[in-house]
Order: sequence, then structure tokens, then C-alpha cells
Amino acid sequence: NGGGLANGQVLGRYENRTWKLRTLHRHSHSAIRNLPRVIEDLATRKSEMKSSRCSRSQGLPTRPVLWAVEGYTFRYGDIVLIKNNDTLPYIAFICDQRNELLTAADDIKLTWLYRVEDVDAACLERAQKSYKYAIVAGKDVFWSFHQDMCPVGSIMGHSNIFLTSRLPSNLQDHLINDEMVCRHVYDAGVMRISSLRTMCTSSTNTKEADKQADITAGMALHPYPYPLAPPQPKPQMREETKAQQCYE
Repeated sequence: NGGGLANGQVLGRYENRTWKLRTLHRHSHSAIRNLPRVIEDLATRKSEMKSSRCSRSQGLPTRPVLWAVEGYTFRYGDIVLIKNNDTLPYIAFICDQRNELLTAADDIKLTWLYRVEDVDAACLERAQKSYKYAIVAGKDVFWSFHQDMCPVGSIMGHSNIFLTSRLPSNLQDHLINDEMVCRHVYDAGVMRISSLRTMCTSSTNTKEADKQADITAGMALHPYPYPLAPPQPKPQMREETKAQQCYE
């Protein structure tokens, strides 16, 4: 019999495609029972293809799933919270570009993002005087050159961090709850804070170029969604200063 199903009955939908019962064969019952899973698989595959196309269109590395748990997936380019038993969770950018599914016991490559309280105080003071705007604890984080391999199981979840090379407009008015912004790079080795724009456009060796690529990917994947301040015009050089520089 038809198992209570009528001819023409809708069994499932996915976008513009509809599955209806036409003829119920002897071996069709299992296929009908599995139809919802088939439709779900179609949606998942489309999402994966969309992510891959987006990565290619933006010049990003492909982003296969590295770890999946409780319905959440983690890939290259995600910014995540890492378990810290002492204080607030650590923040890290997944820079691992392997094409394999990891387990909780495996290690994953991360680039650390520093909170304001993790940055050298004297270096922070110099940066604020140089940039002439406030760096806000709890809202600003810093990209770093510090990378580690950490257990996949230490990942707590995704974080709400945006990257921008420009100055946000009214930062504290727009960022809500746990949202934060990364607009600087902190190089602890030389105690220097630079803007993301400087890091992305500087000419360095191959090792540094890999780190530049990660920053570029981060900016493409996590753009700042709120208003930005208008670009500041560059100060005009006086004619005598220009002439003087020609002879230096």
C-alpha cells in the first residue's frame, strides 16, 4: 500500500525543487523516509560551495571545515575564543590551512589577538599619542605575530571581532555586548604598534607575507559593519620643505 501517502502529496521542498509522490514502488519506502536527510545534505553542500566561491572571489584560501561540534563549524579565517582557566578567554585567528577534519585531541594552528591589558603599557601610551585617539579596553584588540599550536578541544566558540584599517566613527556607541574591533598590529618583539593598513601594504620577506595574507583574509571575512570616520586629508607640505627634501 502507499503507507498513508497519496499520489501528488508533497514529500519535501528545497528552494525551487519539490518532491511529490507519483508512483510508490515496493522498495521506495526507505527512500521516502530518507528524503528529509537528502534535502538537508543538499542545503549543506550548497552552503559549502557558496563559501568556497566566496573565498575564491576574494582571493582567499579555500576554507574546508577543520572541526565540527554541536552544529558549529570552524575553518581557516574564523576568530575564536580559547579556554583560559584564569581570566577571560583568549582570542585567536585560525590560520591553519589543512584540508582535513580534526578531532578534539588534535592541535590547530592559531594566531593570537591581544587584549589591551596584554599590551606593554609604555608602548600603548606611545601609540595613543601618535594616533591621537583613544584605544579602548574591552573594545580594542590587537593582531599579533604570536602563533601557537593548540588543542582543538580548547576552542570555546566564535567571537564577534571585526577588522578595519580605518578609524571607526563613535566606536563605543556602535559596538554592543561582546563585539570588539581589531585595527592595530602589536609586535611584542620590538614593542611597536602599527595600523592594519601599514601591515598590509608594507613590503617584507616571505614569512611576513604569510602573516600579511592572514590579516587580509581576516579583513575580508570580518569587515567592520558600522560607520567609519571620513579619511583624514594628508597635511600639505610647504614648497620650501619639498625643495629641501629633494636635496637630502
